[in-house]
Amino acid sequence: AGRKLLAEFSDDPSALHVLRVFHANEWKWPRLRTSFATLYRWMNDVVDDASEPELRLAVVETIEDQFPKEDFVRDGGSLFVRHWCLMRARRFDESVKLGKDFLRRFGDSSMVDKCRWALALALLGKSPPDIEGATKHLEWLAADATRRNSANAKRRLDALRMGASWIDAEDGCPRAAGLGRIAIVTDLRESDPLWKASLLTGDVASSP
Repeated sequence: AGRKLLAEFSDDPSALHVLRVFHANEWKWPRLRTSFATLYRWMNDVVDDASEPELRLAVVETIEDQFPKEDFVRDGGSLFVRHWCLMRARRFDESVKLGKDFLRRFGDSSMVDKCRWALALALLGKSPPDIEGATKHLEWLAADATRRNSANAKRRLDALRMGASWIDAEDGCPRAAGLGRIAIVTDLRESDPLWKASLLTGDVASSP
């Protein structure tokens, strides 16, 4: 039924819902009749890279497979999106590999700033984190205030120089490896986003 709907209503919003079902069940996607414009819109505007990075990755891989002559593919845009999605999906080693490939092949692209930022995040996310490698990209970004994420890079460098390893609040604090060995006492209000992140680790004692 899903294949029939995808064939008959390839550019309809319902087709994306069907693809979500295919992806969730790890079924092989059929070759789509969906236009490049629709796939690009789904990838760019509809599928969220934070909550659905793997689905977004699947969409961009479909674009690369079916529309290899589009500028988005030929100019490295799809390669960067795959690099970013892998980082968001916490597949850090794969993300690092694609990020380095992007810089090698598209070093004069307007997306170099974003690539170096994503590459730094992926390097820091590895286990163990590649502090030296990440620092190189962060210093490059921080050196020019006009570069995208320059301010973020400076803050991250300050944290690294103080011996901190970055932990995304969305993932909880501390990392899983520290569970059972670290107690957290906080004065955060329950309305603070970090309160929820702290709860991911277990019991939290809060002072008024």
